[in-house]
Amino acid sequence: MDMIDPTFTEPFEYSINQEDIKLPIKLIKEWFRSEVYNNDEFENQISNAISKIRFLKNIRCGFRIFQSNEVEIKKERIRISDSEFNTGNIITKRFRKSDMMCIFVATAGPELEKESKELMSKGEMLEGYLLDVIGSELAEEAGNILEGKLNGIVSHYGFQTTNRYSPGYCNWDVSEQQKLFRLLPNGFCGVNLTESSLMIPIKSISGFIGIGEKAEREDYQCNICDVEYCFKRNKNE
Repeated sequence: MDMIDPTFTEPFEYSINQEDIKLPIKLIKEWFRSEVYNNDEFENQISNAISKIRFLKNIRCGFRIFQSNEVEIKKERIRISDSEFNTGNIITKRFRKSDMMCIFVATAGPELEKESKELMSKGEMLEGYLLDVIGSELAEEAGNILEGKLNGIVSHYGFQTTNRYSPGYCNWDVSEQQKLFRLLPNGFCGVNLTESSLMIPIKSISGFIGIGEKAEREDYQCNICDVEYCFKRNKNE
């Protein structure tokens, strides 16, 4: 039976150092495809906006690992502890070689979201939207850093990990966030849920990562999913 040190089954939280964050200008420009933005002035604007990251205090990530005796992967559902998730066939297939499961949360914190709204309320729509985009990418970068920390732990035991998948994607209903967060401490990483399953701060992500000796990472395949707002779709098309 695949197991890791029980120490790592306790919820782990990390504060992310700004120097560990990598948000290249090119990454942000992918959200602005019009030729209007293809100039040095806009790149300088992006650079100045990215520099605000160094003042952020609440970029965090965390996870909880569930051992193989707590996980059951079915055809279209996944049981973790006493909760059963209706993940659907698309996502469940990606975990077919996993034995353990990691539940994760990562957040950019509330600061960029607040400043973005303030700018937009003043009519500075481009500046506000630019910070909104940076907040979205920062949450994903916090997820990338989390994956690095997780891989560092499980590889010591000879295990590998899958891609990360989140409620709201690939026909996995976003309302299942409620079940996911019930398996974590209240306010984990400073993130809470509304009754409609919206995460607060908004620039946050959560989901599953599979773990196992034969667990596999795959390219994200946009053709199997109809979610138009997915950040991976923006990059792959």
